[in-house]
Amino acid sequence: MIGHEKEWCQKLIRLGELGGYLIGPDDTAWYGAALYSEDEAIAAYKRVVDLLDTLLPQTREQIERTVETCGFPIAQNVQDWSAQVTVLTNLRRVLDIFQPAIFERDIDAMIEATRSGRPQEAGKQAGYWERHRLTKEARACCAPAPMWKSPA
Repeated sequence: MIGHEKEWCQKLIRLGELGGYLIGPDDTAWYGAALYSEDEAIAAYKRVVDLLDTLLPQTREQIERTVETCGFPIAQNVQDWSAQVTVLTNLRRVLDIFQPAIFERDIDAMIEATRSGRPQEAGKQAGYWERHRLTKEARACCAPAPMWKSPA
């Protein structure tokens, strides 16, 4: 470097122009953290340690039990966990609306039969009574509505 200061200076300036000195959310998990004192930093550190030592292992065990029950493979990384949690979340949403028996029915036919205001797809046209039967079957698969108490 000695004797090449001007060259290195230009390289460092160029690095700055390209954003090499900027830190963003992809650079560190601490990006945007507002820690203004040593006590705040220690408290944040303790929360991270608790997360890693207690909460994360408990969550991992619960997820493993759940996915084994569902027949999923054991997740090997966070992306796999995320995909499995998404599937389970969507399943929970379906079961909030429909009874489990919905998975034993011809869902595509019921969707086609209950379409409103649009013509049936070619090759999938069902007669009035078939659509009526499928619509009735779809209604029967709906979960009972929750009993809401109106605020008084």
